[in-house]
Amino acid sequence: MAKIAVHSQRGNIQPLTFQHTTTWDESKPEEKQLCIDKATEACSVDCNVIVPKDGEKLFQAIQLPAPAEHVGPTDDLIALMSAYRDASIKNLKIQILSIYIYMPTGIP
Repeated sequence: MAKIAVHSQRGNIQPLTFQHTTTWDESKPEEKQLCIDKATEACSVDCNVIVPKDGEKLFQAIQLPAPAEHVGPTDDLIALMSAYRDASIKNLKIQILSIYIYMPTGIP
């Protein structure tokens, strides 16, 4: 890593002082954080070598999105589905569907 870091904008990095010997699930929170910090540093250096003028953007692009906290339909969607279910005429159902089309998100 030190040889790679020389070619990046970061320059010098802290050397690896330990190698994890247990599984991730068996690790203590502080051990996990040390590993996360070291892996983040190493990935950032690699991104700066791959895209020297904009390594941070590459680093951001490879980040995994946070897991969705809301699983299932939103309250707005539930209201639309109820209105659709209770609509007695076809024209009203079509109007409700047209509202659904323009909602920012549907069912995740």
